[in-house]
Amino acid sequence: MLLFSLITDYSIWYIFPCIGIALVYSWFLYRKDNSLDEVPNWLKKIIQVVRFVIVFLLTFFLLSPMFRYLSTNIEKPIIVFAVDNSKSIAMGKDSLFYKNEFENKLNNLISTFKDNYEIYKYSFGDVPKNLDSLKFNDNYTDFSKLFDYIQSTCANKNIGAIVIASDGLYNSGTNPTYLKTGLNCPIYTVTLGDTTVQKDLSIENVINNKVAFLGNTFSIKVNAKCNKFKNENLELIVEHNNSVVAKSVHLINTDDFTNESIFEIKANEAGLQHYKIILTHKKNEITYVNNYRDIVVDVINSKQKILLLVNSPHPDAGALKSAIETNPNFDLTFSLADEFKGNFADYNLIILYQLPSKNNSATQIIQNSINSKVPMLFVIGSQSSLSVFNKISTGLQINQTTIKFDEAYPLFNNNFVQFQLPQNFQESINDFPPLNVPFGDYKANSTALVLFQQRIKSVLTSKPLVLFFDNFNDTKVGIICGEGFWRWRLKDYFKNSDHELFNELINKLVQYLSVKIKKEKFDISYKNIYPENESIIFGAELYNDNFEPVNEPDVLIDIINEQKKKFSYSFSKNSQFYSLNIGKLKSGDYSFLATSNLGTQKYVKNGKFVISAINIESSKLVANNKLMEQLALKNNGKNYNVNSMNLLTDEISKNNNIVSVSYTEKKLTELINLKLIFFTLILLLSFEWFIRKIFGSY
Repeated sequence: MLLFSLITDYSIWYIFPCIGIALVYSWFLYRKDNSLDEVPNWLKKIIQVVRFVIVFLLTFFLLSPMFRYLSTNIEKPIIVFAVDNSKSIAMGKDSLFYKNEFENKLNNLISTFKDNYEIYKYSFGDVPKNLDSLKFNDNYTDFSKLFDYIQSTCANKNIGAIVIASDGLYNSGTNPTYLKTGLNCPIYTVTLGDTTVQKDLSIENVINNKVAFLGNTFSIKVNAKCNKFKNENLELIVEHNNSVVAKSVHLINTDDFTNESIFEIKANEAGLQHYKIILTHKKNEITYVNNYRDIVVDVINSKQKILLLVNSPHPDAGALKSAIETNPNFDLTFSLADEFKGNFADYNLIILYQLPSKNNSATQIIQNSINSKVPMLFVIGSQSSLSVFNKISTGLQINQTTIKFDEAYPLFNNNFVQFQLPQNFQESINDFPPLNVPFGDYKANSTALVLFQQRIKSVLTSKPLVLFFDNFNDTKVGIICGEGFWRWRLKDYFKNSDHELFNELINKLVQYLSVKIKKEKFDISYKNIYPENESIIFGAELYNDNFEPVNEPDVLIDIINEQKKKFSYSFSKNSQFYSLNIGKLKSGDYSFLATSNLGTQKYVKNGKFVISAINIESSKLVANNKLMEQLALKNNGKNYNVNSMNLLTDEISKNNNIVSVSYTEKKLTELINLKLIFFTLILLLSFEWFIRKIFGSY
């Protein structure tokens, strides 16, 4: 329904003077105009009225007239349909139904709602998105991301109900029954998949060391599940380079048998080592996909020794310590600066937390580190002495006129190529709390490698937050320009139920700084291990004889898979360096050969990486109907199976709380801006001019 009224900036009574002016003007204009004697009297009165209308409109516009619209809109309730698109849905005995028939059945159900409701359709698994078609090819099931997505897309809208169709086998994020959805609407669930226990052997979980040291042993713990194979043997095999390196055999003594086997494997070869866990399959299993699992172990020769010195205890120092200690490649020493008596030359990296400080200049510590050519990582905070720090000449100067601090949010620098952070970290960093940074003038020299810049409230600045220099006394130095990143660790746990993103950030910083500078004119940066659902990204650097970065020549790379098939790519030129995103690849072992030509010199770089398979969706195939029931009951809904889901139409239509809402919207439009008024004036003026022209008045 649309209602409108006419209002002006001035009293509406001023309309009468406008009428008077128009009347007087038109009357005087045509009262004694002898040139119009030949004009018929009736036509003369018409053009006199036209002149009256023109003058009236022009004077009336001086009052700034406006139309006020009151529009009442009816908003239908929204029904959200969210369908699990993960692999486990189509791995059961009814896989053909889900691949060929289920989507049509779902669309038929949705069509019964279209007249009275607005429909939103989503699929979820790895990430939620608008539902185009169901392929059941996602590697994970994450309900947490689904509810976050619904909140972001349906905020402040009239959500009537949510219908979630899934097998309830979540393997990422939080248990959905514990989630506070923040959505004030009932949630109905439809249990997909097979709830009956089928004959099957499966590897449910594998826990292993990600890193091992050459010559040492490392553990692989395998959890296996056996259904309906009582009195038969369970055989687990560990293969490396197509050879059996470990094996275990257990008697299956129940129809619902679980087993935990621990294998001790000796690391005899350095580098990336690919192991295959095999659960020997048996006849009549529902699927053999879950009988295999691939793992990759990085076997290294030695540990990097890290020294963490603090001015005084601080939660940041604890966060650093916890993150570094998760990496077996690092041997951490933690100490107050005043109490350390060791040899700085024994370490690969020295972290100076709020050193130099106002009560400890740490001059001897810093000088010994410089003399020993040991890389340093400075963390600046409220205890830091910036005047002493500036004298070190790291490449960054922070000048303050008054001692103040800002709250700076991290802003990822897309041009940073020295090491790679996961894509989900680059997305999550936007939600991290701010650091307390010194307020002042930041001056970094041109060789600065900035990982994060500062965002002050909504203002994007060029001030660095985390940066590096790789030309400090023939070694590297890093600077974190703020304190309070212990809150990043808490935020990571709150959002992801673990500290993996924070730990990976700290470990990447430490690893980059602790590795000695290799003055190579051609270098390729990449990860040793990629999960199969992650895009493969390479970086490349090329230097001339003066070690100045250049990117005029092309950089080419050949990727070779296990079948010796070659895929050729060309790097994109990005600022002073190169980058390449080749997308996702199938699981397996890969090698590469990168080449470039600078002048007459040809440069070659080779390496290996592994794409690890993700089989987590196949580890459990019996639908968790109990979880789907609990999710519905907790949110004032009901649970249905795939055969009874048509009952949802009646159930939702009978819910008196799912109704349309109306709202009134007020709009103001200035009359002078209406094109109809403009063309009306032009038409009236043209008509009057035409009549007067015909009879010789002009």
